Amino acid sequence: MKKIIKENKFYILFFIAFSLLACFFPPMGDDLMWGTSDGLELLRNRFVDYNGRYLGNISAIVLTRIPRLLPFVKSFVVTAILYFIQKMTSNKNKDMVYLSATLFIFPSLMLIQGIVWTAGFANYCLSSLIIMASLYIIFYKQNRKPWHYLALIILGIAGQLFMETYTLFSCMMAVSAVVYFAYKNKKPDPASIIYLISTVIGAVIMFSNGVYVKILTEGTKYQNIEGKADSALHTLLNFSESVFSKVFANMLIGCFPAIIVILIICFVKMKQSHTKTKPVIYSLIASLFLFVFFAVRIITGLIKYKKVMYIKGDMGALTLVILAAAAIMIFGFFDKQQKRKVLLYFIMIMSTSLPFCVIGPVGARCFMPAYIMFIMIINTLYDFENSRVMSIAFKVFGTLVFVINTACYISVYSDYMKKVETTKVQIAQGKTVIQLEHTKLKKFVHAPDEEELPKDRRRFCEYHNFPDYISFRY
Repeated sequence: MKKIIKENKFYILFFIAFSLLACFFPPMGDDLMWGTSDGLELLRNRFVDYNGRYLGNISAIVLTRIPRLLPFVKSFVVTAILYFIQKMTSNKNKDMVYLSATLFIFPSLMLIQGIVWTAGFANYCLSSLIIMASLYIIFYKQNRKPWHYLALIILGIAGQLFMETYTLFSCMMAVSAVVYFAYKNKKPDPASIIYLISTVIGAVIMFSNGVYVKILTEGTKYQNIEGKADSALHTLLNFSESVFSKVFANMLIGCFPAIIVILIICFVKMKQSHTKTKPVIYSLIASLFLFVFFAVRIITGLIKYKKVMYIKGDMGALTLVILAAAAIMIFGFFDKQQKRKVLLYFIMIMSTSLPFCVIGPVGARCFMPAYIMFIMIINTLYDFENSRVMSIAFKVFGTLVFVINTACYISVYSDYMKKVETTKVQIAQGKTVIQLEHTKLKKFVHAPDEEELPKDRRRFCEYHNFPDYISFRY
């Protein structure tokens, strides 16, 4: 027992620390929908013509009703993802554990939409853990026991009932696993076959929901197939534009902390290398010019329009330039094994991301698998010698990020509880129009202060047992 605790000391400390941080994540946006009668009504109707994310929806309904346990659930899932990242990349450098953990708690829309927001966490983070656990058993467990096969059946079906893109990705990975092991071992692999059958069953369950016929034919208020036009040319142009404005732009917004770290590692490796070929250098110079060009367009666009939506095309192009520059350096300065692994992770990133060029809506949270794969790329590329100075720097930076995050979310949570207490006091005073103050750090939460809208006002009142005749004014 002591050995297990010693070997996993960091994960235990991270679990405790993240649990503390998660105690200050307030319910926001759709959390109030899932935590009230609206969520139960969807459950009673078995989500007919809503979506096939059965486990994602049920998870959101359950999690929003256990606020005292919720911080520990979120912490366990994030800690488990970190554990699988380290196990699957086999990087023995302890600094990578600190860096990976820091990237998960770094203030970004990925943290806000994918972890802080419980509805986002239920669909995107939980399913990511399930898929990682499945792939770990298939590709990394050599001596499988009977319970591993049972786990693959459960995980294979369960992982399909969260997100449509994850469902398609799991099926693709299952087929790839069957082909890979059949080629490698010259015989079928029972685990990959069982997983393939399970993912197909799960996919059938998900897509049997009637909403997907509507999405394909006419679309719904929430989901639709975008990019269709009168001609094949215009459809292709729409899809191409969506690749930049929806996929690459949101990938940059959600994954920028990991992308920046990858670039830093590549530049350090290039500086250390003694084999700088002219084609690589010229390609990087061209990438630099393109980077400056699109960066200037983005800055001027922000100044002119004041809104990100008008510059997403340029943001997507900038992302492509950054990824291309990283690819050039990886190709030029890292060994073959690292290149092969990075190529595999990049294929996985694209397979989970590109469907969003035709599926809407899209947000940073949709790229949680891509973010995890970018962190795995970091673990694969980081092959520098252990340095006490760097180790201290990683720990200090991670601690600083945690302290800042905690301070910010204490403020956010305090504002939310002040809102609740203010409402109680003013109701007791007989007021029907409740005067509230805006959340000070509203950028740290998803969809804050929406109680002015009738639907959200009703949910807020029901969630906190307030009378539904009151209204809010900020």
